[in-house]
Amino acid sequence: MLLLSMSGSSNAQEITFVKGGGISYQGKTIQKPKEILPIILQKESPEIVTAFNKFKSNRGAAQVFGFIGGFGIGYSLGSAIGGRKISGGLLAGGAGAIGIALLFGASANNALKQVVDLYNSTNSTKTSFRPFVKNDDHITQIGMNIRF
Repeated sequence: MLLLSMSGSSNAQEITFVKGGGISYQGKTIQKPKEILPIILQKESPEIVTAFNKFKSNRGAAQVFGFIGGFGIGYSLGSAIGGRKISGGLLAGGAGAIGIALLFGASANNALKQVVDLYNSTNSTKTSFRPFVKNDDHITQIGMNIRF
């Protein structure tokens, strides 16, 4: 009975969300959107593509605002180290831009989690008796996947 239960196969490969804005697929961690796209396009779902586009645009906005904020803070602190007067407006603007970048980054992560959930919910195999090991956020889980 044990051998029979372990021999059940599942053709669908699940992906898991990785903290920091990436996915884990077939044992590999993938961070770049251009590498994630071919994986999610295996499922022909407009909802997945819409959520992925939201992730991609929010991630891009977070990177732009993060760069601007880093420049503002870095220039102000560099001026202070160099003996010039600190530009309070530039320092505050940089801090504000970093705050906006953090908001966009959180929104991007939520959109990527939605992509992962949508991708995994469209698996063609509903029941799999094959044991799995999942390592997410440094917590190892061992179990079986049964969906109804």
